[in-house]
Amino acid sequence: INGLIGSGKTTFLGQIIMSAVNDRHTVVCYSGELNNKRYLNWLIRQAAGKNHVEVDASGYHVANDVRRQIIEWMGDNFWLYNNKAGNDFKKIESRLLEILQEKKADLCIIDNLMALDISSYDKDKYDAQTKTMSFEGLDLMAKMTGIRNGYIMGISEEGYTLIPEGSN
Repeated sequence: INGLIGSGKTTFLGQIIMSAVNDRHTVVCYSGELNNKRYLNWLIRQAAGKNHVEVDASGYHVANDVRRQIIEWMGDNFWLYNNKAGNDFKKIESRLLEILQEKKADLCIIDNLMALDISSYDKDKYDAQTKTMSFEGLDLMAKMTGIRNGYIMGISEEGYTLIPEGSN
């Protein structure tokens, strides 16, 4: 998925992740914007719902007992990729493929395509952009793991819907 910072990508993906986990699918997730702790906290707050999130001067919090229940519920069905390679997609790609195969993932979330560094693909930035935007690496991962590809582009700040009203 891609879009501007703060446009709702992670919240939208959180709903997809929780639905998949609830159906006992295995989800592997990579975030190029939030570190693992912040990403997990975001998902936990979302899963807890407004009745279990407290607000104070330091931010939003979920009680420890609710937090434990959510983490137990996620169990071995949610894996957050520990990104120590920065946003270099060439490095991320190979490690992500290993994780997808090891965890036998049903769903792979890459949040946010715009955060990925594609410069290592080619010396000419325009060739690199074309090569990456063709999603060759993602297509190869899909073929090797059996996971289908789907790309969500352009969640706008204006709040346009992805599917026009009245369409299927």
